[in-house]
Amino acid sequence: MKQRFLVSFLSVAVLAAVLAMTVQSPAEKEAEKKEQTIAVRGDVSKEGVVSTEALEGLGAEEFEWKHKDRTYHFTGVPLEKVLVRFGLGEGVMSNEMPRREKLAGLKKVIVASSPDGFQAVFSYAELSTFNGNPTKAYVAWKLDGKPLPEEMGAFRIVVLSDKEGARSLYQLAALQVVDMREIVKPLEPKK
Repeated sequence: MKQRFLVSFLSVAVLAAVLAMTVQSPAEKEAEKKEQTIAVRGDVSKEGVVSTEALEGLGAEEFEWKHKDRTYHFTGVPLEKVLVRFGLGEGVMSNEMPRREKLAGLKKVIVASSPDGFQAVFSYAELSTFNGNPTKAYVAWKLDGKPLPEEMGAFRIVVLSDKEGARSLYQLAALQVVDMREIVKPLEPKK
């Protein structure tokens, strides 16, 4: 009887220890989110990852998003600033250049992806301040001054200028830059 009690007691103690190791404190969860990154790859001059700390270094902004009769208060940076950090820009405009090469950056698109397969697509031309009135797309990491809720992930995209939230994705994990000149070949000149 004592042996059975001892085995049961040890089983409960081991189970409690395993559970204690898997349950994270709020501080541990916040630290884990800070360590998470967004991969930036594709047709940029330098590929890499960006962390919360690096995003904060780009000049964190506080902004409001009104969506479905609610107002949200986020902290983040314009998506354009993140892309510029990896060398994306509008490109060069010169009369000596072939037309296909002029302002090459404005011919690129950005695919923002989350682990669940959701994607949002932007053209760099719409995000760039070069064209005047850019789409107001942000990479956010705080809501109401706190890290984003777990279901939103460490990072998310918020598009203030879209009427619907279809491109405001949760759990942002990657930004893939694609040069559309490589996807859609130019028309052959008429002879």
